[in-house]
Amino acid sequence: MTREQKLGAYALSASVFLQFSNTALSQAIYVDLDPDVVLDKNDYLHLDIEITNDPIDFVFSNRSGTPLYTDSEHFSVLNLRPSGNAVFASGHYLYPGYRYSVFAISAGQLINDSLVFYEFWNQYMAYRTIDGPPGISFTAEGGFWYPEKLDHYVGIKFTDSLMCNHYGWIRCDVTDSGTVLTIKDYAFEMKCDVGIIAGDTIGDTTHVNIEDNFSGNLDATIYTFNNELFIIINSFANNYTVHISNLAGVVLMSNNFTSQKTNINLESFSSGVYFVEVANGNINAVRKIIITK
Repeated sequence: MTREQKLGAYALSASVFLQFSNTALSQAIYVDLDPDVVLDKNDYLHLDIEITNDPIDFVFSNRSGTPLYTDSEHFSVLNLRPSGNAVFASGHYLYPGYRYSVFAISAGQLINDSLVFYEFWNQYMAYRTIDGPPGISFTAEGGFWYPEKLDHYVGIKFTDSLMCNHYGWIRCDVTDSGTVLTIKDYAFEMKCDVGIIAGDTIGDTTHVNIEDNFSGNLDATIYTFNNELFIIINSFANNYTVHISNLAGVVLMSNNFTSQKTNINLESFSSGVYFVEVANGNINAVRKIIITK
C-alpha cells in the first residue's frame, strides 16, 4: 500500500468517527487525527467529512518537482482543491502575480460569513519556486503560511444537501521553510449558518443563557492570553470570588481574591469552553472563555 493510499484510508476512518462524536451539550463535531498526518514532498491526503449523508471532500497535497531545468526546484505545501460544495477562507497573495493563498487563522478568531471564501481550484498555503536557465535564476516564495506557522487554522465552509452552510477549522503546522505540512485535528459547527471560533471544539451552545459572551452588573474586565486568565475589577472594593465552570455547570475552581488585578494560570485546564464568574456580594460578571492547547 502506498503512502497516498494509507493517508486516504486514514481520512476515511476519521469521517466514520464523525457520526458518533457529537454529544447532547455540543453543537460542534470535533475529530483529533491521532497520530497527526504529516505530508512530506509528493504526499497527499483526502479528508472526507460526512454530514447528513453528504460526503465533503478536502484534498491536501504537497507537491515537489523540477518543471523546466534539472538544477531548479519547485514546491508548494498544501495545494488545496475544494469540491463543489466546500471552500476555504483565502485571499490574493500578490507576489509573483495573483495567487490564491489560504489564510493562516489564529486561535480565537471567528470563522463565519465575514471571511472571504474562494472556490478557486488550487490554493496555496506556502510556495517556493527556484527556476531558470543557467545564469538567469528566478525565485518566488510566499503564502500566508510561509515560511512557518505553528498551530494555526484553515477556515472551511461547506454546504449540505439541505443548502445549509457549515463553518469549521482544520489545525495545521507548516515547517521546514514551507516544505512540510502537519494536519492535527479539525472541527465544524453542526448548526446552519452559525460560525465557529478557531480552536473551539464545543461550538454554539445556546442552552447557556449568556448574551454577547458577557453578562452581569459588576464592572470588570475578563480575558485570556497564552493560557492565563486576567481579571481586572474596575470598581474595586474589598474582595471578590472567582468561579470557573464547564458547560455542564460543574465548578472546577473557586477562589477568593483581594487584589484589583488577578492572573490565573489555566495550564491545568483541557481545551474547551468554560465560564468565568467574578462575584462581589450581590453583583457579578460572567464571561465565556475558550481554552486551546
